[in-house]
Amino acid sequence: MSISLCSGPLNPVDEYFVDKAKVFADEHLKLYAEHWEQTKQQPEKTLRMAISQFAGIRIPKDVGGNGSTAATIARVYEEMAKIDIGFTCALAVHNVVTIAASLIENTALRDRNLGKLMSGEAIGAFLLTEPDIGSDAASIQTLAIEKNDKYIINGGKAWVTNGVKADLLAVFAQTIPGLSAKGIAGFVIKPDLPGVSAKPAYNMLGNHAMGLMK
Repeated sequence: MSISLCSGPLNPVDEYFVDKAKVFADEHLKLYAEHWEQTKQQPEKTLRMAISQFAGIRIPKDVGGNGSTAATIARVYEEMAKIDIGFTCALAVHNVVTIAASLIENTALRDRNLGKLMSGEAIGAFLLTEPDIGSDAASIQTLAIEKNDKYIINGGKAWVTNGVKADLLAVFAQTIPGLSAKGIAGFVIKPDLPGVSAKPAYNMLGNHAMGLMK
């Protein structure tokens, strides 16, 4: 038996974005990270600034992004996490929502939200985990029932990164009870819609820049 080991990245790194991340971390994170921890706040203005510079990295060029590699965004996160891992998690979760938006087959829905998610006009939150489910994503209990060409969603989510400042919520719900992961669908909703309510942010020991909400 032979084993081959690769010590380098599997795809190229665009050093332009890595250098930008180093400058951003030095100018916008280093001086304020401790303050965000002490005051237990998510820095909305700084997060929107980071989104405008880095949220398009993994988005295809044909829908307005930079079309760069996973290795590039990983290196961007690495440079930011050296200063503030909570802030980096907030940006990374937002980028997951942005990438998901770029893959939506409904072009009207995609075009309505993707530009805002790349520019920083909208902060995205990813609502998958539930209070009694934890990491078992296939077992979520939030239910989405179709009625009159609309969906009625009932349930609760927990550990919502960016929940404090989010403008768009990527909500995952079970549409066909009993089908486990095969019945799960994603929905894009706004936090000010009737019926949407939020509890206060978690009282955490650290990483308050994540804006984690119950």
